[in-house]
Amino acid sequence: MSGIFISYRRSDTLPWAGRLFDGLSRCFGKGQVFMDINGGIPRGANFEKVLTEALAGCDALLALIGPSWSGCKHSDGRRRLDVPEDGVRNEIASGLRRGVPIVPVLFGGTALPGEGEFPEGIRPR
Repeated sequence: MSGIFISYRRSDTLPWAGRLFDGLSRCFGKGQVFMDINGGIPRGANFEKVLTEALAGCDALLALIGPSWSGCKHSDGRRRLDVPEDGVRNEIASGLRRGVPIVPVLFGGTALPGEGEFPEGIRPR
């Protein structure tokens, strides 16, 4: 199973995520880094199953945070982090429940979001 799980929002950090995936894969080996469709879920595979298995087996989760990470909106106007089904929220919550290190990786001059910007379940402790 992959040692490093890359969690990111496509609308926010996709270009950086891809470059980070490539660099980490060269350093640690491609099988040790997981990044959904670009680095871990082959076409035709059960997306949720592969994602769940990767989260269950990772040793660390990199949470890529760009300029719109905490403020981007769901189609109904709610902030995505406040939507219980949000993928990024659930990836981070899964890592926290398992006790794996969660490493925020900031891009584009973004500051680490304040504690109040995180919903319950993924608030820093």
